[in-house]
Amino acid sequence: MQYLCVGKSRSTLQGLISHVVALFILGLACTAPSQAQITTLANFTSTGGGLPIGGLTLSGGTLYGTTVGSVFSLPAAGGTLTTLGSFSQSQSVTDVIVNGGTIYGTIFQGGANFDGSIFSLPIGGGTPTNIATFSGPSSVIQNGLTLSADRSTFYGSTQTNAGADGTVFSVPIGGGTPTTLGTLTGTPQGDLTQVGGTLYGVTSTGGTNNLGTVFSIPVGGGTITTLVNFTGTNNGSAPESGLT
Repeated sequence: MQYLCVGKSRSTLQGLISHVVALFILGLACTAPSQAQITTLANFTSTGGGLPIGGLTLSGGTLYGTTVGSVFSLPAAGGTLTTLGSFSQSQSVTDVIVNGGTIYGTIFQGGANFDGSIFSLPIGGGTPTNIATFSGPSSVIQNGLTLSADRSTFYGSTQTNAGADGTVFSVPIGGGTPTTLGTLTGTPQGDLTQVGGTLYGVTSTGGTNNLGTVFSIPVGGGTITTLVNFTGTNNGSAPESGLT
C-alpha cells in the first residue's frame, strides 16, 4: 500500500507516528459518506388543504396531487401550492391522471350513494364534475384509475363495504355507467396495470391461503386468472400496492 503526502521523519518513532496519522487522515477522506440534501418544495397548511394522500403526477413541468379534500398543483421546482378543486372533508381522493387539459381521479365517499365516484376537473382549476357513480354492495372505490393505451377507457377496482371481495370495472373516459369486467374473490389493492389486452392486479385476501393473489383479466372482461397465491412463508402475504 502506498501513502500520499507523508514527509521524511527525523527519527524512527516520528516516522511511524507520521505514517499512522497520514493513514488515519486519508481514511477519513476516503470513507466519509456523501449525504444528499432533502429539499422541501412546499408546506401544507390546514387552511389550504392538508394531509396529502397518494402520489404525485408530473405533467408539463407541474406536479399534481391530492389531499383529503382537494386537488392541488405545484411547480416541479417548488413554490406555492394551488388548490384546483375542493371536496367535502369526508371525501378522500387518490392519485390523479392528467389527460390533455383535464384531471381525473376517484373519490372514496363520492357520488349520490356515498359509495365512490370518478371525477373530472379542468387542469386550471374549477368545480369537480362526477362522471361516474358507484352503487351496490361491491362498490367502494379506494384505488386509483388506469387509463387505456388509446386514452379512451378507465380501468379500476372496487371492494365491498366490509373490505372483502371486489370487482374490476371499466368506464369510458367521457363518463357513464361503470361496467363490471369480473368479480374477485379477495380485496383488490393498488392500481391495475395494463399490458396489451390484459389487466393485472393484486388482492390482499383470497386465494388458496386467503393471503392474497396476483391476478389477470382481459380488458374486455371475462374470467379472472390467478397467477400467484401468496403463502405467508416463502413469498410473503397480503400485498397492498399495485404492480409495475
